[in-house]
Amino acid sequence: MDTGILDMVQRVGAVALALTIALPGLDFLLLRGDLFVGGGLLALAALVMIVSEYVRSPSDVPTSTAQRVVAAIAKEPDDEE
Repeated sequence: MDTGILDMVQRVGAVALALTIALPGLDFLLLRGDLFVGGGLLALAALVMIVSEYVRSPSDVPTSTAQRVVAAIAKEPDDEE
């Protein structure tokens, strides 16, 4: 899995957002016993992670282009022996 720095920053942001949704979900589910709200918040947190991983938006196009340009410029030389 080849991830660049921009992908890593995006993933950290998605994890931070998912955690802020999942922690109240766990609170509702385990401490308050509210299965509907707790399960819904946990499902929403999982959906945030799935969408951030697999769905591309128009704002991701410049990121993908920048990663391709950097990869083309910073190629490692081929060792011909």
